[in-house]
Order: sequence, then C-alpha cells, then structure tokens
Amino acid sequence: MGLQMGCVSMTDWSKATVQASAAESTDLRFGMARMIERNGSLSDAKTLYNEILKSNPDHTDCLHRLGVVSIQLEQLDQAIEYLSAAAAHVDASADLLGDLGYAYFLAGDYDTSEKTLREAVAAAPDNERLVNNLAIVVGYQGNEEESLALFRRVGTESESQSNMAFVLSGLGKYDAAKNRFHMALQRDPELKQAAKGLAEFYQPPDGPTRKSQAPVIAMTQ
Repeated sequence: MGLQMGCVSMTDWSKATVQASAAESTDLRFGMARMIERNGSLSDAKTLYNEILKSNPDHTDCLHRLGVVSIQLEQLDQAIEYLSAAAAHVDASADLLGDLGYAYFLAGDYDTSEKTLREAVAAAPDNERLVNNLAIVVGYQGNEEESLALFRRVGTESESQSNMAFVLSGLGKYDAAKNRFHMALQRDPELKQAAKGLAEFYQPPDGPTRKSQAPVIAMTQ
C-alpha cells in the first residue's frame, strides 16, 4: 500500500495559492475603486468596478457600488439593473434595499419604491435615512398622515414638519408647504432647513427652484 499523505497535495496547495492571490487582487482593485469613487471621479470608478465584474460577476459589493454610482450619474435604468442584481445574489442588506428603493423613486416608480423601502425599514427600523426616505415616498403616494408619522419616528417635531413641507412642495402643494414651514419655525426658529425652504417661495421668478424632496441622505456612502 502506498504512503498516504495527511496534508494537502502540492497541486491543491498551488490552486489555493492562486485563488488567494486572485481574491487579494480583487480586494485591492475594489479598494482602489472605492477610493476613486469617494474622491468624486465617478466615471473612473464605474470603469474599474465594471472591470472587476468581468472576472467576478457575482461580486455583490461591486454591483451595489455600481448602482450607487449610476444613480449619481443619473443613469437610473443601469442603477436599478445593478442594484437588483446585487439584491438577487444574497439576502439583501437594508442599505442595499434602501438604495434600490431610492433608485425606483427617482425613476418615478413610486409603488415599487415604497415596497422596497418598506422591506428595508423592516430590516432596520431605526435607520434614520431609510425611514426618512420611506416617509418621502409615502408622502408622494398621497398618504400625508403616515408620511408625517414616519418623519416623527426619527426626527423632532420641527424637523418633521419641515420635511413634510418639502414633500408637499414637491407635489406642487405650495400653500400647504408654506404652512408646514411656518409650523416648523414656530417650534424651532433656528431650524435652517425650514428657513431656507420657506425663503425659496419668495425668490424672484428667475431665482432657485423649489426642492422636490426632504433634505435627507439618499444613499449609502
């Protein structure tokens, strides 16, 4: 009987070494892409993320970042495609679902956006960004009562009234929006977002346009 080795063969060891080197190379390239993205070079970051995907098509984090970068580049169809692919590969994180829901919102698909954001909030009920974004979408769907209740979950009363005002402004309900801004400032005269939002109603015709959504962090960083 031949001698049986109790450890891995040289062939197995070589394969493992190659795999480890490939993984390290992917991690290094992904780290570089993240740094480029953070520095604001979105197109360059997207190019590097896509290069990583050529050899690692199931790289969930890469798909996620491609979705976020595509949102910033206003390429919404691609953003939804990337984020949906990322969500299909694993049990989607709350942040991933939140970004996908936000992409659907920007694309005008409020029904799918609301459904996706509800899943995100169910997974992370105390996440301020996700709750605020769900509140925005619910408000755009016409449910002002629930929208305000959601804003109140993660913000002060004055902040909630101000955020509700931005939603109403986005819907073209300008008188109601101004009333909400006044309510916010009555409670907190120092609330800058409410003061700025209200001031926009008194800009000259060629002045800044009114905001369409509440000032919250839209995506994961």
